[in-house]
Amino acid sequence: MKKSKKERGEEKFKKAILAGARITEKSLSKIGWDIAHDKIKISLEIKWDYQIYWALQCVANLIAKEKYFGQIFNTPTEIRFAKFHEEPHRYFVVVEYKTFINFLGRKDISTEKATEIFLKLPDIILTAKDGKTKIPFCLANNNWTDINLYKDNICGVAVATKTYHTEHRSERKMKGKGVGKEEPVFILIFSNDYGKAFVENAMNRKGAQLQDHRLFRLDPKAQELFQAIRWRESQRIILNTEQISKTCGFVWPTSNIRERVSRIRKILGILKDNGFINYDQKSCEKGKEMGRKAWIFYIAKRKIERLTDQVSN
Repeated sequence: MKKSKKERGEEKFKKAILAGARITEKSLSKIGWDIAHDKIKISLEIKWDYQIYWALQCVANLIAKEKYFGQIFNTPTEIRFAKFHEEPHRYFVVVEYKTFINFLGRKDISTEKATEIFLKLPDIILTAKDGKTKIPFCLANNNWTDINLYKDNICGVAVATKTYHTEHRSERKMKGKGVGKEEPVFILIFSNDYGKAFVENAMNRKGAQLQDHRLFRLDPKAQELFQAIRWRESQRIILNTEQISKTCGFVWPTSNIRERVSRIRKILGILKDNGFINYDQKSCEKGKEMGRKAWIFYIAKRKIERLTDQVSN
């Protein structure tokens, strides 16, 4: 019997996971997009930058591989593991330092830097601006649920120690400056509405995408721009100078619009040269005046899904 399109898609997704493809969750990209369009505000102390994407995409990759567990509160004093078809009150994901740097394909991230990145996550507060925006509480492509006056963080984070989450401590020892100390292990706890939706999206093929890990070696601002647009997949993307500036964490308004436009051109060029977007400066750049520039481009055809095709052939 011929398999349905959905069944074939599920098989490709599972094969990609088994073959070591990097899995990422879509709503992180939607948040980046909404920040650029002034629909979501992030706490002032923390920037929604490429390192935040690193950590949460690594977590999503583990979730897609079913490396997570849920807990249910039966009584105020009793906690048990969630069983099949039960709705957990919270999810836990354990991320070892080595797992993190292997996911990124980078060996230049120190244990101190990794710890700094993960411990920033609980300080990220998402706030719906102007009373209403769309945050992904749905397991479907680009199907976001309206939320009104929402404000919450993404997750809690703990580092395994001799007295806390002892069972998750690493057996690997550090070398060099920290010789003899054990490598850090991070425990992420998702218990609020968005946090649980993030976990459930990452479990589901429609809520997740495949990510080319070469992105993690590009210029940080190029990473941030692509991360904020990847959820749109085959849709035409139109962004102006202000929106790209906010996506990339640049000060806005700028005191030097000419320099900002030049920098944006370089960022788009990096993404084009590395095969992440289809973009030609002459035809895709709109606006004669520097203060009215905008760019029209597409994500490179099947860039997100390309690893699936390689696995299925």
